[in-house]
Amino acid sequence: MKTIKMNQTIKEILAVEPLLLDELINLGFKPLANPISLKAVASVMTLEKACDHINLDRNKLIESFSKLGVTIDE
Repeated sequence: MKTIKMNQTIKEILAVEPLLLDELINLGFKPLANPISLKAVASVMTLEKACDHINLDRNKLIESFSKLGVTIDE
């Protein structure tokens, strides 16, 4: 199982597990579906900031990533 942290950037997270991009988009991070937006925000936005930005419950995120074999260290 892979482990990521809430304070990692989206870019760092996708380097660990590229398949998380689709899951992030499904969870509500819709701008990440656009390659230009993805490039603009991925290196500066952390997973924690992204969750706050769309008011995503962290437990929902943890559960969703867990199903994909990724744990989140807060």
